[in-house]
Amino acid sequence: MDRKRELQTAGILLIGLLFLLYIHYFKGSIEGLYNTNNHLSYHVLLELVAISIAFAIALQGWMYFTYTMSRYRLFIGALFFSIALIDILHVLSYNGMPYFIMENSVERPTYFWLVSRYLLAVGLFIILMQKDRAIERQYRSYVFLLSFLSVLVVAFLVYRWGDLLPVLVIEGSGVTPLKKGLEYLVSFIFFCLIIVLIGQYRKHKQASHLMLIIGVGFSLLGEILFTFYQSVHDIDNFLGHIYKLVGYYFLMKALYSSTIEEPYIKRNEMRAALINSERKLNTLIQTVPNGIIISDSKGIIQYANNAVETMLGYKKYVMLNKSIHETNGHVQQIDAQLFPYYVNYYQVMNPNHDDRFYLFTRRDGEKVYLSINSTNLVEDGKLKNTIYSLSDITDLMKAQDKINHLPILMS
Repeated sequence: MDRKRELQTAGILLIGLLFLLYIHYFKGSIEGLYNTNNHLSYHVLLELVAISIAFAIALQGWMYFTYTMSRYRLFIGALFFSIALIDILHVLSYNGMPYFIMENSVERPTYFWLVSRYLLAVGLFIILMQKDRAIERQYRSYVFLLSFLSVLVVAFLVYRWGDLLPVLVIEGSGVTPLKKGLEYLVSFIFFCLIIVLIGQYRKHKQASHLMLIIGVGFSLLGEILFTFYQSVHDIDNFLGHIYKLVGYYFLMKALYSSTIEEPYIKRNEMRAALINSERKLNTLIQTVPNGIIISDSKGIIQYANNAVETMLGYKKYVMLNKSIHETNGHVQQIDAQLFPYYVNYYQVMNPNHDDRFYLFTRRDGEKVYLSINSTNLVEDGKLKNTIYSLSDITDLMKAQDKINHLPILMS
């Protein structure tokens, strides 16, 4: 199964890479099929889907934190919360969109884009490099509030001094060397993150790590596409957003896998192992020579093995759901008055044993001597079950009786 998943991961990434190379080398023939007049609508649609996925990841982190108390889950949720908000600002400030706070331009959405990508790359790298641990519930509100405040700071800086920031895109000419350098740097961070994830996958063999590798891999390929475009409305820009969307999807799938799917699979595996253990234990109990009876806290018989039927002469279905104190056989406890020699012998041989000895009349009228030992199972200070172990000591009693009468015969 692991090998199959690894091949699927490599195949998906290879398809993404080959598609990027195909688009790049045959760009001239493909551009004629792409109508740039629709780019703005496509851009809004793709970003809205990506924003929805980011908010879904954030909401998952917020809700599941109360159950896991995982710092890993909380920080990833807060990270995607801030990314979703930055992406909203990217969409609203995109060139061609209606007036929002001030006239839209090419530079402001580009800076919002870079902030979003660096948040994703650096944030995931830092979170995944740290060891997960449990933290208190109160930190959830603080962490998400900090994410929201950081977005407000970024929005203020970009809108207030965005015109003073270095130019990143020259419409019609393409991206500037600074923009390419920033895109290559974030691509390098994504690449390092993939190396880290591969190491973690080799250590833990979790399917969620493979999903993360695919998500980060498509994010890396998308960043490479954003070093090619000549205009914010051309096909490279459009495909870059598609790769971003695919990356978000696999990141969400990875978190779903680690939060829901993998625990569910582990629970089923534990359940199957428990059933198998119960089956083995039941087989063992059914084959031991001792009789085993289990009663609940009220003394109602819940279980009896095959040896009990042989010893008592009653079928199990007759005994089940009846009180351990209600028996169809005539029971008499052996005491020192009736069996003085046996009791003395037993006390000498087993002074610390607390078994009870009974003379039991079977259903067919035959009398058998039983040694019955009981053990209470206590949970949270309350009696849950009592386990009775029955041993047929009839032959031992008869042999002991002969030994006890031997001096009398010799005299």
